[in-house]
Amino acid sequence: MALVVLLQLASIAAASAANLTADLVPLGTSARNGAPIPVTARLDWEGSGILEGRLDMEFHEGNRVLGRYRSDEMALAGGEQKFLMLLPPMPAPFSDSQVEVRMKFVTAANVIDLEPSVLFVPTTGQRSLVIGWFEPSIEAGQPFKVLKNLLFEQYAPPSDNPYQKLLTTSISRETPEDLPAEPLAYTAFDVVVLTADAFAQAHERQLQALARWVRGGGSVCVFAAGSLQACQIAFLNQLAASTSDGPLFFSDASGKLLPPQKDVLCLHSGIGRSVIITGETATTLNLDADEWREVAAFLWKMRNSRAQAIADTGHWASPVNADSTNLPVSLWAGLNTRVPRPGVIVRIQRPHPGQYTNAYTNAIRSRPARRPSYYYNYQNMQYGGAYSLAPQPTGLGAELLDRLMPKTVRLIPFPALITVLVLFLVVIGPADYYGLGFFRRRRLTWVLFPVTSIAFTAATVLMANHYLGLRDQRCSLTVVDLDKNGSALRWNRYELVFTARDKQVVTDLKDSLWAQLDTQMGPQYNNPYIRNPYIRPSYANSYRSYPYAAVTEDDADPPQYDGVLPVHFQTSESLHQWQPKLNRILSFESPPVPLPANWNAVERAWPNLEDIRAALSKDKPFNGDLCAFFSSDPMKTSIFNGILDPSIISEICINNAVGLQALVSQISPTGGSNFEDLPAVDPEAKDSVLVIVTKSGDNIVVYRRFFYGN
Repeated sequence: MALVVLLQLASIAAASAANLTADLVPLGTSARNGAPIPVTARLDWEGSGILEGRLDMEFHEGNRVLGRYRSDEMALAGGEQKFLMLLPPMPAPFSDSQVEVRMKFVTAANVIDLEPSVLFVPTTGQRSLVIGWFEPSIEAGQPFKVLKNLLFEQYAPPSDNPYQKLLTTSISRETPEDLPAEPLAYTAFDVVVLTADAFAQAHERQLQALARWVRGGGSVCVFAAGSLQACQIAFLNQLAASTSDGPLFFSDASGKLLPPQKDVLCLHSGIGRSVIITGETATTLNLDADEWREVAAFLWKMRNSRAQAIADTGHWASPVNADSTNLPVSLWAGLNTRVPRPGVIVRIQRPHPGQYTNAYTNAIRSRPARRPSYYYNYQNMQYGGAYSLAPQPTGLGAELLDRLMPKTVRLIPFPALITVLVLFLVVIGPADYYGLGFFRRRRLTWVLFPVTSIAFTAATVLMANHYLGLRDQRCSLTVVDLDKNGSALRWNRYELVFTARDKQVVTDLKDSLWAQLDTQMGPQYNNPYIRNPYIRPSYANSYRSYPYAAVTEDDADPPQYDGVLPVHFQTSESLHQWQPKLNRILSFESPPVPLPANWNAVERAWPNLEDIRAALSKDKPFNGDLCAFFSSDPMKTSIFNGILDPSIISEICINNAVGLQALVSQISPTGGSNFEDLPAVDPEAKDSVLVIVTKSGDNIVVYRRFFYGN
């Protein structure tokens, strides 16, 4: 009877597999670096009745598993059905951009194996940018001229061949119905473009989600023409809210926009960028070459010098990260130093963190490097060469690990280990020989030795538990970006999880993106000739001294995602005992921390830091860190109480000018496993940022308010 039942189940499974086919269709040619991947899952069920289950996916690069995802419950009727999904961000493959997706449909009764699909994901040495182009008609060839003017690599110097090979901008062409209604779904794009017809057909919920993404750091180009509804006018005014104190766009009785001062408006929207094109230009898409250059440089958030070079010559200048003089510029410190000679490395020395009263920096010239090309060779070996625009590793993850590690957790002191070892040798050696010999019981050595070994092993375990702790511990750094009215534009939470046992940690998430952070050290920490001026040597040394420093991301099992991204899902990750893990959560919803009170007084007091401190202390004394970065006045006084090291504050506001960040001042939000999209200041423009740091228990909160231009 059991054999008959097994044969019947096997026949049912075979019939189900034959009647169900599935395929994943990505919305773009290639996914964006470190961002979620939007796909359309096409499932064709030819069986009778309704098939219920979940679509289980596993992403492979050869034998390496990059990630796992299980969808929410699906009910398949007869025929083909399409499901729009947002797949989680995954680690970059090393060599092959084609990632194999092995799929199964899991029902309550059986598991149906499906044919694998292929996704294109940029490798570790590639930079993939994505433009979301929305228009009602997606016939090929119509907007080719417009798309060509917006391609990032269009403005690369012709002589720089590596750019052309490792940098690509793919176009995801979709209809207005495909406009996401969740702001986090737009993280799959670097830039979003709405044609006049697509903008006129967009619904209120879609536009609200798009506006929240733009104000949180995205870039959008809107062609506004024809009769518009009230929600579309409100959307335009929402984009212009950071630039104007009142409504900037008005319409007549028929819904047509009243003529603005300019047909092409480039606006700072929150911490994002928006380009509004009105009038006849919005219908014909006919801009001259100079206007297209200005629009493209603004949408891609080019640094001031790069945008100027594109306006003058049509190309940005040579890559600065191929130059030994390219070191990050700290706006809070103000580097007053000469440009070094070729072959000379500039090293920035900082005072002790407790000595910060006025921001200052001493720049010295170290001895000439014996091999000036060593840095370039090192880059070529691992990160795609000095011209690579791929995501580059930084030391910020190591710094956060060092800062967020619980104070109760510490390594076992070396003298304690030596003491235990010496006592063990004494007990099993002289004490055993002479003690048992004195009582003429040396035959008990076979009992004393294993008992002593077990006792000292237990003592060592108890000592390790005493120093490293018996409870799981979580500490976090939350970065909240504020608008001029004190409301939150977005927030990033960097959480350190330190478990006392090997366990599976499950996290429940809503309206957010989650990713494991890459905390590996950048090349500057292993290079004897290059030192990052933002990182004090003690960070790198202490990080390497921890026993968990050798554990890499590749050694860990990839996390499992279950549910619907980004609406409601769970993540499950396998953590090892006493091996800390740093995770990231990105959201555009209300932050899980209180917002600063009396914000209107803070805005009026800017840029006087003393008055800002007084405004924050209206109800109770303000005990946090308060600092400001000014590109126009880098020697501005900053006030620190020591909650967060100034080097960390500097890095989360100003990028390190390596990789793509050597060309752009800001990257649209990704929610991925790096810190690329966190800085948002152009050190070459008249930008500034107010930073407020507070602490609640072991959790640190950083509030940022960006000011662009004058």
